[in-house]
Amino acid sequence: MTRESQARSCLRLWPLLLALALLPAGCKKAEEDKNSITGSVSAPFGDAGGVIVEVYAAPEFVSTDVWSATAAHPEVGFLYDLPAAWDYRRQSSQLRARDTTGADGTFEFPDFADGDYILSARKTGYGWSVPRAVGLHGQSVDAGTLALAEVDTLPANAVLTGENRWLAGRHYIIQSRLSVAAGATLTIEPGAVVRLPLDTKITVLGRLIAEGEPGRFIIFTSNEAVPDLGDVWYIQFSLSASPPQFRYCAFRYGDDAIRTDRRPGGRIEYCYFGSFGAQGVSLLGNTDAAMDSIVFRRNVTNDVQLVLLVSNVAAQRPMLIERNAIYGSANYGVKLVTAYSGAVRCNWFYACGHTDVSTGTATGALYLFNARDIEVDHNEFRKSQYGVDLGSLVDSSVHIHNNYFYLLLRALNVGWTPETVGPSFPHFNFNCIQAVEHYHIYMGTCVINTESIDANNNYWDGFSEFGLRQRFLYDHDDDPTCPYVTVGTILPSCNRSEAGLCGL
Repeated sequence: MTRESQARSCLRLWPLLLALALLPAGCKKAEEDKNSITGSVSAPFGDAGGVIVEVYAAPEFVSTDVWSATAAHPEVGFLYDLPAAWDYRRQSSQLRARDTTGADGTFEFPDFADGDYILSARKTGYGWSVPRAVGLHGQSVDAGTLALAEVDTLPANAVLTGENRWLAGRHYIIQSRLSVAAGATLTIEPGAVVRLPLDTKITVLGRLIAEGEPGRFIIFTSNEAVPDLGDVWYIQFSLSASPPQFRYCAFRYGDDAIRTDRRPGGRIEYCYFGSFGAQGVSLLGNTDAAMDSIVFRRNVTNDVQLVLLVSNVAAQRPMLIERNAIYGSANYGVKLVTAYSGAVRCNWFYACGHTDVSTGTATGALYLFNARDIEVDHNEFRKSQYGVDLGSLVDSSVHIHNNYFYLLLRALNVGWTPETVGPSFPHFNFNCIQAVEHYHIYMGTCVINTESIDANNNYWDGFSEFGLRQRFLYDHDDDPTCPYVTVGTILPSCNRSEAGLCGL
């Protein structure tokens, strides 16, 4: 073979030789991408063997639809909290690996690809561990120690008297019913877990104090093996009880969470409500009962049919519903019935309400019936059916102002309530309305709603009064029995620093 032919042969072989040279490095890189997760389990009384440890894929996208104290929405809700939001019992589709500890309580998951994971440990007779988030990013990880919890099982139909304290880190299982007697107090420490089976309730005649801390929420949850919304349990406060007092608590998987009986009132802050088939909180009273102040602030909700129902708020009594992130309520986010004082402000309502195809009726974010002296301001109503829906008797002392309405079926729906008939005509000013699909304001049942509505000084998605009346208002021009909606003064632009969430 000539020297020239040898050179040509080498040139032909060069790509193959290069590929062969790179192949071991590529294999080595693939091997390096596989790392391990190690750790240990602790258990009361040193019984750390035979514990099931599981690895789940972490949620790829923690949506600000549910957890809104982020760079996008720092004004409402609170920072995402893994123990408050995550429950291994509903995560079977995300399970990636399972191991059982030996006598020394250690575990290892080798050959895991880079990614974000959640670890959970459980064993019969103990409470499950607090979930642990781990991230594999080019190196192995020691997840530390997952601690199983002691379990206290309450006797059936237990009655607590005197002073009682449920300790941090323990699980408390209520077998049937539990009563906190008149004059008694139950204090629940941060990090405790309260588990309630079906058809169970806690009845409070005395006082219940449940104040968690950031990162150490108190958990109230169903005790079913696979919990779901509609698992019937609730906490009921009787007329003799001190008002509800909850901070940094998580309520998951039930029918109702908190109810009051004949005496509305309470302070509920920084709590998470998820997967409830009926109400999250029902503060119900009647007109002959004394009322305490209501504060419902900085709470986060997800998939709760009706988040907050309040009835019989007396005049000159404080009611503040503020800075809550309310998501995915098929009934209403907030419903106020016979409320004569208070404010609904700086809340974020997202994807609330639904349309009943069989009847043609719809629900929305906020419902008012028989309301006076209520301020509804600086809220954001987004991607819902109705923004504000009115029953009968919402008079001009109710001011709906400086709100942002976006991607709705209707911004303001003026209806009526069959059991108590009367007109509704609140002030509706300085709001910003954009991308509303059908009517911006709909005057319904006009033989009842006979009063005109002042809706001056709003931004109507760039429409002039003529365009607005032609397409997006339903009032006297469409039905002569209806009164007019007055919109003569129209704002030229949507000022988001003034209309929408506080501090945006």
